[in-house]
Amino acid sequence: LPITLHGMFVDIILCNILRETAKSSPELDICVRNVHTLDGLTEKYPSISSLFLSLCRLAYYGSRENRVVFYDNDLEKAGLSDVEPTKLGLVQAVKHSASCSKGSSSYSFIHLTVQETLAGY
Repeated sequence: LPITLHGMFVDIILCNILRETAKSSPELDICVRNVHTLDGLTEKYPSISSLFLSLCRLAYYGSRENRVVFYDNDLEKAGLSDVEPTKLGLVQAVKHSASCSKGSSSYSFIHLTVQETLAGY
């Protein structure tokens, strides 16, 4: 069990990534027992690494600019233009009412602390 709040959020991030990846890419043969840290995740599964690091970049830019909602152009800047950002289970699509829709998709991290943890990575 994690000792700190940071450790708890790292575990939550790992569990989300492993669960979502196991669902969408069963050929990776992901095993929770083999991964205990975010560094271990990026070393053991390089195919996840680029997406994960792009999400970290997005989180960092958002934290630096005090933003929690991201649009398509923000995803492009972070290197997420050609992938679905919700794939790892850390980002969710934000629904807008018809009157305030900008015509582009918008996303946010599942929790502000998840965004802050990724920004620090």
